[in-house]
Amino acid sequence: MKVRKKTDIEEMVNSILLVVGIVVLGTIVVVVTRFQRGLLAFVLSALAVGLLIFWLVELRRMFKSPDLKGQQRKWTYDIIAANDEITFVAEVPGPDDTVMVELNDGKLRVKGTRDFAKEVELREQVELISSTCVNGILNVRLRKVAKQYKE
Repeated sequence: MKVRKKTDIEEMVNSILLVVGIVVLGTIVVVVTRFQRGLLAFVLSALAVGLLIFWLVELRRMFKSPDLKGQQRKWTYDIIAANDEITFVAEVPGPDDTVMVELNDGKLRVKGTRDFAKEVELREQVELISSTCVNGILNVRLRKVAKQYKE
């Protein structure tokens, strides 16, 4: 079984749009010139051709997939500090049950699918209360720990 690449699908969509555009363009010109004679026929045909070209370009843009090779989306997260709790919220790729959170030495490590692994250094000493991931949004609750001094 041969798997088609996205580029093959894009080329097929572009070819189909081109053929449909030419057929519709020809039909519009024939219909307008049949019912209208003279300058008005040419003005209406030019207007119809311009609108057709505009919509064909828009359809090509809609079906064109972005090339993400070598590009990574910037990972954003939010740290919300309250009195004695800190909430960490971030978007993580992958199924919710594959997302993992670790807290070691003041660093919060988040792992997802597709080799996604990020580390965030926290300014305060904290301990992990809970972590949930729903629809790709990670919510981690952390409790601030009072600093203990050694004598």
